[in-house]
Amino acid sequence: MHCPPQIDAEEFFQLMINQHGYRIAHGQDVLKGKTLRFGHMGQVSDDDLLGLLNAIELTLLHLGFPISGRGAAIAGAAEVLARNPMSSAIGQ
Repeated sequence: MHCPPQIDAEEFFQLMINQHGYRIAHGQDVLKGKTLRFGHMGQVSDDDLLGLLNAIELTLLHLGFPISGRGAAIAGAAEVLARNPMSSAIGQ
């Protein structure tokens, strides 16, 4: 994910871990401070993904980033997951 230029990537990282419990990573090399990387260790549920999207939105709002269509990413992801849950995609 590209970090909006008006957002301090380090502050975004700190808020994501301290307020929402999500640890994310910096971009590497020339992308450090410009991109945000998300990964996982082990299984990820639909709720995990929706929680991450919610935390991203709340953190961006906290930092003053204007978001149009608040909740749209979560609603869109929930609609897709309702048709094809991640649990079925990973064999559960």
